[in-house]
Amino acid sequence: MLYVTAVNNILADLVEAGASNGTLEIDGTGNAGPTGQGIIDKATLISNGWTVSTNSSLYNMTPVAYNINEGTALTVDILAPSINLGSVYWTVTTPGEFTPSSGTATIISGVGSFTVTPTADETTEPNPETFQN
Repeated sequence: MLYVTAVNNILADLVEAGASNGTLEIDGTGNAGPTGQGIIDKATLISNGWTVSTNSSLYNMTPVAYNINEGTALTVDILAPSINLGSVYWTVTTPGEFTPSSGTATIISGVGSFTVTPTADETTEPNPETFQN
C-alpha cells in the first residue's frame, strides 16, 4: 500500500528526472491518489507522453463542529468513496497546539474519522487554529 506521500514522491521524482514517454501504474488496491503538487506532477508527466494510472484523490474531511473550546475533543469525519478498506494519514499544521498532532485514520467502506484535542494552554492565539484537507 502506498500512502499519499509515497505517491506524490514517485511522481515528483519522475518529473525531476525529466523522463518522457513511459508508463506508470500505481492504482492498486489501497494505494492513495496524488494530492496537491502530485496532481500537477501527474499532469506534467502525461503532457510529456506518459501513461499514468493512479487512484482518485477524492476525499473530504469535515469537523463535526467549527468552534470548540481548548481542551475539548473534536472529531473529524472522513468521506473517501474511492477507498473501500484502507488508511488516511493526517497531521495538523501546529503540532504543539493539538493532541495528538498526527495519526492514521482507518477507512472502511469509504468512511472514517479521527479525534484531536486543542491544548488547553489558556493562551489567546493570534490567529484561529484551523484544519485543512
